[in-house]
This record gives sequence, C-alpha cells and structure tokens, in this order.
Amino acid sequence: MLAAVVGVASAQPAPADLARAKELYQSAETAMAQSRFDDAARDYAAAYDLSKDPVLFFKIGSAHQKAGKCDIAVVYYRRYLKEGAPAEPFATTTRERITACGGDKAPEPAPPEPMTTPAPPPTPEPAATTTPTEPPAPAKSTALPARHRLAWLLVGGSIASFTVGAVLAYSANAAENDVDDLYVGLGGIPPAYDARTKARLDELIDEGERYELLSRIGFGVAGALAIGATIRFLTDPDAAETPAKTSIVPTVSPRGAGVAATIRF
Repeated sequence: MLAAVVGVASAQPAPADLARAKELYQSAETAMAQSRFDDAARDYAAAYDLSKDPVLFFKIGSAHQKAGKCDIAVVYYRRYLKEGAPAEPFATTTRERITACGGDKAPEPAPPEPMTTPAPPPTPEPAATTTPTEPPAPAKSTALPARHRLAWLLVGGSIASFTVGAVLAYSANAAENDVDDLYVGLGGIPPAYDARTKARLDELIDEGERYELLSRIGFGVAGALAIGATIRFLTDPDAAETPAKTSIVPTVSPRGAGVAATIRF
C-alpha cells in the first residue's frame, strides 16, 4: 500500500511545473489569437509535457490543423479520443475534424450480435456440366514497328529543317530590305557614300548572303530527309497491310527548295 501511495504521489506534477504549464497555455492561446499557429502548437506541447493533461491533445491538433498540417493534427486528435476520454459532444466534434482533415473517423464499438440459431449447412447441388470455352485471343499490339518509327523521325526532322530554312530565308530577305532602306536614306535622300556607309552596306550584304546560304542548307537537309522518309515508307513491307496516311513530296522552285507533307487523320 505504501508503494502504491508513493507511486501516485510521484505521478502528480509539481506545483512549479503546473504554474509553468499554465504560463505556456496562456502563451499558446495568445499565439492562436494572433494566427501564429506553429508557436501555439509548440507551447501547447510544452504545457502537456509538464502537466500530462490529455485534453491538450485537442489543442495541439487544432493548432496544427489551422497551420495546414492535417496529417499531424489527425495524430493528436486520435490521441485525444483515446487518452482524454472526452464526453460525446467533444468526441463528435473531434471526429468531424478528423474527417475534415482527410482522416477516417475513430472506430465505433460494434454492437453485440443477436443470438440466433445456426442455420443448417446448405445441401450441395450437383455441379452443372459446362462446355469449356476457348481462352480469348491476345489483343494485337498496335505499337509501331521500328521501321515506322524511323520513317516518322525522318518526317519530323524534315519538317524541323524546313522550318529553320524558312526562318533563315526570311532573315535574308530582311537583310535585303535593310540594304534597300540604306539606299533610300532618311526622307528619300540617299546618305553620303562614305566609309561608314560602305561598312554598313558591306555588313548587310554579308549578313544577307550568310542567311541565304544557311537557308539553302536547311532546305537541302529538309529535302534529303523527306526523300529518305518517302523511300522508307515505300519500301516498308507492312505498307500493303495498312493504308498510307502520309504524303511527302519534295518541292523545288527557282528561289529555293522544300518539302510538302500531307497527313490524313
């Protein structure tokens, strides 16, 4: 009996700890009012460490929930239901908060099952004779073979090269327009042909020629890739099984070369 009394006495928090726990509780309440939820959760937890009052689990959960930490809040709400043994109104409120946080409600005690007379085992029925059916045939794969992938890669490279060539051709045309503007001058009066004007003219001519050369290379690469893609599609042994959906035709004009691709869906 003496050992039990000593154990109970040692479990009770000291008056100084209770006073400090009260200060931490007030500090946490102030932090909650000021929307400093992380500070409030910290002070509530410190107050519990001193007082060991399980009611503080509800307060800690509320602070974490308002701080957006629902996973932590659910842990403390469940500890409150388990260790705090709250009255039914408070328990209902806690379960609602757990549900709002995305957690499951605390398990309710299952009602006792009524006593019933066990039913006799069912009489086994004779197995029905059925004709075995054949297993369904595996679905045919719709993945493109490697030959198709290569052909489509060539088509994509051709379109990309053609686009680059078109952009470079536009840049060359812009440089040519800049040369024309330099000849016209400001207000229709040509500028004096001095060293500065000559340097600017040479720079524009070089720039236009560079863009023109790069655009021709881009169109040439696009045409080569288009021809390769066409050959790949035409020599594909699977082409007879699937209808052609893409038409790629190289185009050549006095001012450049390119490729025309038509895709039917």
